[in-house]
Amino acid sequence: MKKSMLVLLLVFSCILSFASVSTAAVIYQEGFELNDGGYTHGGTYDTWQWGNPSVSVWPYAAATGINCWGTNLSGNYLPGSDMSLYSDWIDLTSYSPGTTITLKWKQALHIESDIWDHAYCYGRTESGDVLLWQHTGSTIQQGWNEKTADISFAAGKQFRVFWRLTADSVIEYPGLYIDDVAIEIPIEKATTPSPEDGGLDVTVDPTLSWVHSGDVSFDVYLGTESNDLPLLAGGLSEMSCAASGLDGSTTYYWRVDVRSGDLGISGDVWSFTTEEGGCVIPDGGSSGGCNAAGLGLIGLALFAPLGLLLRKSR
Repeated sequence: MKKSMLVLLLVFSCILSFASVSTAAVIYQEGFELNDGGYTHGGTYDTWQWGNPSVSVWPYAAATGINCWGTNLSGNYLPGSDMSLYSDWIDLTSYSPGTTITLKWKQALHIESDIWDHAYCYGRTESGDVLLWQHTGSTIQQGWNEKTADISFAAGKQFRVFWRLTADSVIEYPGLYIDDVAIEIPIEKATTPSPEDGGLDVTVDPTLSWVHSGDVSFDVYLGTESNDLPLLAGGLSEMSCAASGLDGSTTYYWRVDVRSGDLGISGDVWSFTTEEGGCVIPDGGSSGGCNAAGLGLIGLALFAPLGLLLRKSR
């Protein structure tokens, strides 16, 4: 039983160590706290509003903070509505076609069945509008939740997102609320550190290495305080970096940040502990390893008493 558990743990550890860890660099973010984000709106019986939702009307509050956009912050949308909320134009021209780009937003939705009322999210470029999301199914009351959409089609272009709500002539609800809009580009973290995370008896002159599959550069940080790591080397194209003259019997922390052009993400913090045997020198410092002088001092300390004994025995 113990052997089986050990094998399972080893397999799981291997899977984790080789799996790529994806995160993202945020290239656009709007939470509507300080202002309306430059968003505009219009349409038939347009009641879109920016601000603090009424505490007496669902959904009672913004997703985060105090402000958001909603089709009516203090009541229901109007019969016969056909109204849209537009972001400002967002410049994605610096990202080459084929770049993976993701749009995220938080929304709350209380709307009649899609037989009668409709809600949509579109992405717009000079090439036209692309449907990113739409309400389908029966009448729904769904609290704040995050939506995501692939907008890679907008790479290399100007882009704007907009939401549209349409209604028939009877039975209206609080409608559609929007908050926390963001655009992200996924970037993988560096993985598989060497020395391994938590490694012991590591040489005081290690070569740090890691694994990454992208066309990126790396900034390496190394130090003895996990929350205050000085830069060891920056702008590396290779997945390795030499460190030398480290103190013996010391725990070091290191991190590899990944950069893709002007974008970057911070890596996980790893650690290792160096081997024993660093030589303390007279001024209280450490050589980080026993050099010839250090070995000579140790030899003198060990063998001088033996020499005295031999003289006395004569």
